Amino acid sequence: MAPCLRYAPARRADPGPQELLGTLGSWLSFGGAASRHLKIHRNTLAARMRHLDELLGVEVSRSLAAQSAAWLALRLHTAPQAAAARAQAPPGHTATLDAVLGTPAAGAWARVQLRPLEQAGPTAGLETIRTWLRADARLPAAATALGISLPGARKRLTRAEDALGRSLLTAPSAKYELWLAMRALGSL
Repeated sequence: MAPCLRYAPARRADPGPQELLGTLGSWLSFGGAASRHLKIHRNTLAARMRHLDELLGVEVSRSLAAQSAAWLALRLHTAPQAAAARAQAPPGHTATLDAVLGTPAAGAWARVQLRPLEQAGPTAGLETIRTWLRADARLPAAATALGISLPGARKRLTRAEDALGRSLLTAPSAKYELWLAMRALGSL
């Protein structure tokens, strides 16, 4: 998030850091519908997302890994205890994703997140979710990688949703959390 937080718009009319972070948060939650949520034109949303991709140096608009990292960074940035932690950090210190996910607390959290999938069995289990996440949560690519039909892949994801007790295809935070959990345990 540091490049976005340090960004100074060239013109007063251009979005500043907080507006860009708001756009990113809305896009991560609503996708293309973020334009309605933010009350901006879809082309404006697309331009802001391209700008964020450039600022952050990753294709947030295309990569699930980048989306998951950005989602976590936004949560940490806005958490009440984040301001105190930033004040105590040495000047110029930037926490990395690996440092955050490498903590014992993150490992414990990740195991709790993935336990229902481990217990669900092979057709709704970890390998199906891992393959789906590696395919950037794109069902056709996941089906191909699994060597099954698209309806078969959808059925496996439905079983995983049942095991987790939450939606994977309509709740973006679920895929971000699962990606982060698997990354924390070195499973991706």
